[in-house]
Amino acid sequence: MISGINFGQYIPENSYLHQMDPRTKIIVTMSGVIAAISLQTTIELVVLLGINIVLIILSKVPITTYLKGLKPFIIIIAIMFLIQAFFTPGEPVINIYLENINISKEGITFAYILSIKLIIIILFALLLTTTTSSMSLTYGLEKILNPLKRLGMPVHEIIMIMTIALRFLPMLSEESQRIIQVQNARGTDFKTKNIYKRVKNLLAIITPLTINAFRRAETLAEAMESRAYTGGQGRTRLNEPNMTKLDYTVIALIIFMWIVLLLLR
Repeated sequence: MISGINFGQYIPENSYLHQMDPRTKIIVTMSGVIAAISLQTTIELVVLLGINIVLIILSKVPITTYLKGLKPFIIIIAIMFLIQAFFTPGEPVINIYLENINISKEGITFAYILSIKLIIIILFALLLTTTTSSMSLTYGLEKILNPLKRLGMPVHEIIMIMTIALRFLPMLSEESQRIIQVQNARGTDFKTKNIYKRVKNLLAIITPLTINAFRRAETLAEAMESRAYTGGQGRTRLNEPNMTKLDYTVIALIIFMWIVLLLLR
């Protein structure tokens, strides 16, 4: 059910992506997401997907990890594909005589372009989380959003909440699998075709999972209070990440690519 979720699971490897400053990786990810949203033609999106695949290879993280992270979103992508294919107006390819519903050429084109965009965005997010530890990610986000502190925004606290939420995803995934195994040992049938029984069996997972999540949150809050955590004011780091030639080269390449893209449009 939830076993495919890999967001927040840092996988240490000796790769160029792991060695890069977290700020650079966040900039690369945001650039990829913005590019995926902005680009409209199939060729452009295929090129961007190719860049994504090259980065995945350079990360040295097993490709199966990214496939598992993509797996939970397949149903969402399929639903979005069908919605766009059925309800986008245009020249009909297939007529379905049910309230004049038809599948149009424009609908199919828009549907697969949207699907490619969603896959690219998810893969960029997975690249960021698998090659960046939660502490490094917190540092990078805080440094990028640091100017907002002048406007009175509690940047450190917001980033801390986001990081904790991101870190809880794999923990909840593992917890859900343990609960499913326990329920299976008790004879619970999760593959039954009876909808009422399936909902009832699902509650047997959600209820203990929710209780355990609140228990973990309470334990974390008590641990932070016992260590006199008061926010980001005056906090320092033992190892301060520094931008290297690799980081500046990557950022320069991103700027160059955006300039070329804007000039070609």
